Amino acid sequence: MKRIHKKDKTKKGLLIVLISLILVIVILVILNVMLAITNAKRKQVWQDAESFCESLFESGAVKEDVMEEDMKTCLEKLDKVDRQDKTDSYREAIKDAKFYLEVKNEIANYYDEEGIFKEETREAELTETEHAFGALAEPYREKLEAEINRLWAEFEKVRDVKEVVLGLFDGLEDIEYFEQAEVSEAVGREQYEDVRQLVDTVSQVELKEKLQLALKKVDEKISRDEQILREKQEAERRAYLARLEAERIERERIEKERREAEERRQAEIAAAWHILDIRYISQNHFEVFNGCEAASLLMGMHYKGLLLNTEYRKFVDEMPKSDDPHTGFYLDIYGYEPRDEAHWIDAAPLVAYGNQSAGSSAVVDLSGSSIEAIKNEVLNDNPVVIYLTYNFEDLKEIVNGAPVNLHVVLLSGYNQMTDEYQVIDPWTRRTGQYVFTVAGSRIDSLYRQVGQKAVVVRSE
Repeated sequence: MKRIHKKDKTKKGLLIVLISLILVIVILVILNVMLAITNAKRKQVWQDAESFCESLFESGAVKEDVMEEDMKTCLEKLDKVDRQDKTDSYREAIKDAKFYLEVKNEIANYYDEEGIFKEETREAELTETEHAFGALAEPYREKLEAEINRLWAEFEKVRDVKEVVLGLFDGLEDIEYFEQAEVSEAVGREQYEDVRQLVDTVSQVELKEKLQLALKKVDEKISRDEQILREKQEAERRAYLARLEAERIERERIEKERREAEERRQAEIAAAWHILDIRYISQNHFEVFNGCEAASLLMGMHYKGLLLNTEYRKFVDEMPKSDDPHTGFYLDIYGYEPRDEAHWIDAAPLVAYGNQSAGSSAVVDLSGSSIEAIKNEVLNDNPVVIYLTYNFEDLKEIVNGAPVNLHVVLLSGYNQMTDEYQVIDPWTRRTGQYVFTVAGSRIDSLYRQVGQKAVVVRSE
């Protein structure tokens, strides 16, 4: 009995040990399961926080649509992660993002609800914002760089337009006090228009109104100056026109006096003419191309009542011809050939022929006489046949005692006031002209150069 009881006790002890081992194993299993569940939960918490926080960023910067609440949620999720070393980078990123949003909001505050830059912004404020911008992480500086540049551009635009308007006034430093300031005398309409166009581009309504009020004062001042200038210019214009009118009247008076004086002078000149009314003979009309001596002499003789019934052609035909111009007409009195020397008759044989034809001694050789003597003959109503040149031109080559361009004409008048001669040329021009007025000095010069040859027809 004792042996059986002892065995039972041994079995019972072993059973207890076995059960204890089983309980330990179960507990260990339970603990492992619980640990796995805890680890899984921790992992899930981290993955959830990481996934959410990661969704807030893109290319190293927070997304533009992320709100403050989103970043707060991210931090709350990170707080649930038991290992802080995993969350440090996200916490730092959230810190940078918050700072970015602060700077971004600060920039936004420089604009009103309509997106117009606030004109009251001070340079110191912008400088402080720019310093904050400089402290941003690189991705955020890239995002806001254009906005910072725009801020300064808007600020400078406002500052510059104010300065331009202030510059229109003397000593004005604040646009608020433009009413008490004087507009600068140097400001003109062109400068005003340039500034007005600049002010028209201003977006700030209140500032624009203030600047326009200041410009109105400038415009009024310029308008007054322009009116004064117009009145001055009108007065000057009227004075100028008055001067012109006075000058015109004076010119007309002077011109009238000049015309009257000229008319008197012309009347005096006309009265000073002593003209012989001589009947004209045209040598070329009769085709006597070298008959200038005969035509001139016959006109003079007709004037004196000699050979009135003698026709020119007959007078030419009967003129003595000779190989020597000192005894008769030399070469061809009718034709042109030869052209290299003069076809002519000297004064002495011409006088002899005239007297012989008229049976008188009225024709006198004046060759060698002074020009004064010739002038006196004309004034004494005696026509003078004179040896000159065609068209009163300079002498050409002299052949056989006469220039190639020798031409004989008739002096039929003289003006003692102007020292001019009226000359009848027997060679009629194509225009029909045959009477010429020639200066006494020219007649004298040619008369001397040709050899002082002249013939006068006097009364018997």
